[in-house]
Amino acid sequence: MTHGLHLVKDDGGDERTFLLQEMGNTGLWWTGGNDRMTEGTFKWVSDGTNVAGDSWGNNEPNDQEWLLWENADCMLLVDSDGVGGYPGGGTGGKWADHMCDDGFKFICEGPLP
Repeated sequence: MTHGLHLVKDDGGDERTFLLQEMGNTGLWWTGGNDRMTEGTFKWVSDGTNVAGDSWGNNEPNDQEWLLWENADCMLLVDSDGVGGYPGGGTGGKWADHMCDDGFKFICEGPLP
């Protein structure tokens, strides 16, 4: 954030293709979407718009309760092979929700310097 960047907003199409290419077959990556403000309404942190589209994996988002004090409120992008053993991830290149404080890789985006 200090460099004017934010977690990526996955707009699908060419951007999704680029993200999956950059990720390779390396598991799960954070995106900039979450439903922390209103449960069940995922928004992009970059511009506050609602997350739209049918890019969720099988049975996602499922708001799984990982710990008594935290539900799955942040969005992951599952790599192109669907690796990582993520339940409900289904085919690769889909979104899944997960608790926000886990340590996954991430891609940031922002204005060119």
